[in-house]
Amino acid sequence: MENTTLEKARDYFGRDRYAAMSGFVIESVEGDAATVTCDIQDCHLNAADTVMGGVLFAMADFAFAVGCNAAWLRGTGSRTVAADCHIQFLKAARQGRLTARAIPLQNGRKLGFYRVEVTDDADQLIAVMQSAGCRTE
Repeated sequence: MENTTLEKARDYFGRDRYAAMSGFVIESVEGDAATVTCDIQDCHLNAADTVMGGVLFAMADFAFAVGCNAAWLRGTGSRTVAADCHIQFLKAARQGRLTARAIPLQNGRKLGFYRVEVTDDADQLIAVMQSAGCRTE
């Protein structure tokens, strides 16, 4: 039986030591979109007891990496690396589960553009990232 893209993503990105240490979980891969979750732990909090911006950035970047490499994992595209990322932190998060959804805006032969939304348990927007990826092959 052939592995699904979700299984391939979990296998490949399971080697991402930072994502594993941070508790990022790949929940779904649908086409070139991806969803990643993270249960907020004490280690994610800064001195103000809110989720550190670096955690939000890393989570959004990880969701982007999964989404923009989905075609490569399916064998229909090239491996992609981030070339540019911009994030806006909109609201503080303190507890519960965060969800990052990477949505492709445009996927071309050399470049891919994504929007990643990070939300909390109440589906409130916590951060938004715009990302561009460069095909390496």
